Amino acid sequence: MIKKGEFMKKLFNVIVLVLGLSVSMSGNAKKLSQSESREVLLNGETIASGYDERLRIALRWRGELVYCVVEDEEEYKCWVED
Repeated sequence: MIKKGEFMKKLFNVIVLVLGLSVSMSGNAKKLSQSESREVLLNGETIASGYDERLRIALRWRGELVYCVVEDEEEYKCWVED
């Protein structure tokens, strides 16, 4: 059985990958406006949604607020605040 911590880590890896691709693709087309809405898709299903304020992305996932910051162009660091 997968522990909650291991599952969250795997999910964050998926979110990081999806967000990285999403921001990378849209970032090449235009600069993101402040508080632009974001959705994270997994197999075509929205698993999280939130906003992008350039330096930090906040997503609501399973009732918890998950924050991500840009580490570099293709990597995010994500956490859940207590």
